[in-house]
Amino acid sequence: MSTQLSIYSDVDWAGCPDDRKSTSGFCIFFGDNLISWSSKKQPTVTRSSTKAEYRAVAHATSDSIWLQSLLRELGIFLSQRLVLWCDNIGATYLTTNLVFHARTKHVEIDYHFVRERVQQKSLEVCFVSSKDQLADGLTKALVSTRFSHLRSKLNVQHSSMSLQGVLRKHLPKQMTTRLSQQMTEVVDIAETVEAVDYQLVGKLATLLRSDGHKVTVPDLAASGINLKRLDEVQSVHDYFQPLMEIMASLNPDERVILVGHSFAGIGLALAMEKYPERILVAVFATAVMPGLGGPPFNVIKEFFGRLDDPMDCQFTFDRGPENPPTSVAIGPKFMSSKVYQRCQPQDLTLATMLVRVGRLYEEDISAENMLTAENYGTVSRIYILCKGDELMDEDFQNWIIKNNPTDEVKAIERSDHMVMLSKPKELCTCLLEIGGKYT
Repeated sequence: MSTQLSIYSDVDWAGCPDDRKSTSGFCIFFGDNLISWSSKKQPTVTRSSTKAEYRAVAHATSDSIWLQSLLRELGIFLSQRLVLWCDNIGATYLTTNLVFHARTKHVEIDYHFVRERVQQKSLEVCFVSSKDQLADGLTKALVSTRFSHLRSKLNVQHSSMSLQGVLRKHLPKQMTTRLSQQMTEVVDIAETVEAVDYQLVGKLATLLRSDGHKVTVPDLAASGINLKRLDEVQSVHDYFQPLMEIMASLNPDERVILVGHSFAGIGLALAMEKYPERILVAVFATAVMPGLGGPPFNVIKEFFGRLDDPMDCQFTFDRGPENPPTSVAIGPKFMSSKVYQRCQPQDLTLATMLVRVGRLYEEDISAENMLTAENYGTVSRIYILCKGDELMDEDFQNWIIKNNPTDEVKAIERSDHMVMLSKPKELCTCLLEIGGKYT
């Protein structure tokens, strides 16, 4: 039997709708056996997700050190150092990167005992993707499939006793309606330049969850904090694979509202074509929205034809300069003036740290008849037009809507391209209105 202690630490940043405090959770395994776990609200409000995650790492480390001492008193000596798994790459870097600490003096000195353990080689803090984070279920509400998966990984058995039928039978009518609404899962897709963990989950998803909705934010391949390299993503299908896996895992009676932003509108379209019966409505938030009259790439080609000044963006033209670019690296000046101009400075700073080169996959989305009236055309579509967006300006958004008419158009005033950051409450209101109408 393995004598290694493995710790999984997670946090739901600002998840409490009443006081915006974060919820920490950890689970500790001795070999393959779960021996300790915790789910607890943090005592103070934290202004950054990295700080909240680092605090959770410190609490988990403290508990694991106590367990290590207890095992030693029982005559059990660990053969390997402690391994702690965290899904926040910033908190992971904090444990080892001295240069990074110079910009994080707001983190209490007490918590730097974690870094001391790392330097003593008695603890190793490793990054784990959010989908493999076993402590995820200790910090927030999850969809049934995700919860069941994590429960099985924790070796927790499901009781045969169930009160669900009796409970629903005696609920008042208005509360039953409320519970039915909460069965809706909002899947929000991130684009290449977004820092998924801090920006989407921390702001928009928190607002939606506080209203009782289930929210899943997949990390697209080679985007944000996803650790895949660009050369490992060979096609647009590889890029959107995390979204397709979520769609494929839904129960037969589950329906979702898909929300796509920017170039992730292509992913929405592909999901609508493949899983039309599982989607209540698709929401395009200042996003590219392909039409039925031609290849999906046409809308991206139109965008680059309208781009007047790329500033410090860097493009590659594998098919020659007369054709659209094959990949793009968004520069910090361009992001500041065209993408994040109405966002908080910390949002822009984090984005510039996590931005990666993005491929456009022209060869994968240039075929005719990729989107059909029988599938893609049967899903209800709503477009959220962002007035003030300087990347996809209002004229371009109106061109998209004209060439692919939607069931409804909603508008948000004075928003930049990153509407989930500059106008999170307004966007949340739009999505809640849509959820109330379609559920």
